[in-house]
Order: sequence, then C-alpha cells, then structure tokens
Amino acid sequence: DKLAHIIAYFVLGITLILSLKGNFIHLSRKKIFWLVVLIGSLYGISDEFHQSFVPGRNVEFLDWVADITGVILSLTMLGKISNFADRKFGRIVKDKVKR
Repeated sequence: DKLAHIIAYFVLGITLILSLKGNFIHLSRKKIFWLVVLIGSLYGISDEFHQSFVPGRNVEFLDWVADITGVILSLTMLGKISNFADRKFGRIVKDKVKR
C-alpha cells in the first residue's frame, strides 16, 4: 500500500517539476523544490481527506508520509540527473562554443 503511494507521488513530483520548470523558468531550483514539496504535500492531504468520505477507505497519516516521500524522491532523482547532465553535457556544449 505504501509503495503504491510512493510510486504515484513520485510520478506526481516529476510532473510538477517539469510543469514548473517549463512554465516558470525564472524560478530558482530552491523555489521549485519547495513549491513541489508544498503542492505535493497539500495534494496528499486533500487525497486523505477525500478518502474519509469514501466507504471502506480510511485516513492514514503514514499514507501522507509515503506521499511526501515519493515527491521528495522525485526531486532527489531529477536533481541528481540534472547535475550529472550539467557536468557531462555542459562541458561538451562549452567546448563546441569555444571552437
């Protein structure tokens, strides 16, 4: 159950990151990080609240923790990929510009 939450919110986190980077290019990485955490966290809370009205479903604090974990994992993973790409491909682009 918790793994499903982590995976779903991992995908949500990636979607939020790409959306914010594409639509708000002036935002710093730090602002994007905190916006993604805030939006993902609020969405997780609203999902848990909604479940309280669905028969057979219950609200669990640990589900919300799993949601936030998925969002933070997406930020961590994309951050590492972005840093790696900047190091590897940034040099290639800089070398080509110098020529």
